Amino acid sequence: MTVGTVLITGAGSIGSVLVRELLKIGWTVKAFDIDEYSLSKLAALVSSAGLSGLENCLGDIKDKVDVELAVRDCDLIIHTAAVKMVDVSSLNPIPCIKTNVEGISNLINEAVRQETERFLFISSDKAVDFAGVYGATKFIGERLVLWANRLGTGQFSVCRFGNVIQSRGNVFEIWEQQKKYGEPITVTHQEMERFFWNVR
Repeated sequence: MTVGTVLITGAGSIGSVLVRELLKIGWTVKAFDIDEYSLSKLAALVSSAGLSGLENCLGDIKDKVDVELAVRDCDLIIHTAAVKMVDVSSLNPIPCIKTNVEGISNLINEAVRQETERFLFISSDKAVDFAGVYGATKFIGERLVLWANRLGTGQFSVCRFGNVIQSRGNVFEIWEQQKKYGEPITVTHQEMERFFWNVR
């Protein structure tokens, strides 16, 4: 795929790295997020790196008009935005479902309507044998994205990430807090094997 315009939803840990890497190879990048602080921080990082081609789009994936404007003229959509904290998701299932399921539905519908060439959904390993609301919403999101391939308007793909070391709310932050307050380090099982991604 030749360079063009890419929409990246979510300007957090993963999204911001993707933005900078794509700018380096000549893409025009729209960063779409509901958090203006994350967008402002991203713009400063891009500027300090001497990169250009970033368009910050403040909006909500739950809002169809915001999504329509963000998707306009994009060749590729990379969807990273989500309610991600497992504990918060379980205590607040409706907002989690609205963002992680209705939000992705809005993006898919608009990508189909505008005939976006490619769509990549960054999912989670917690969608495997999910035990909570967060994993369930990611699993449904995956099914929606893969179903969209039947519509024949573009290529819709899913990529599952594991534990990203530099992401906000990652397990290392939890372990650091437990260590700081003298609490036992919580692990699922002593013999469990974990895999970690380093965004840098």
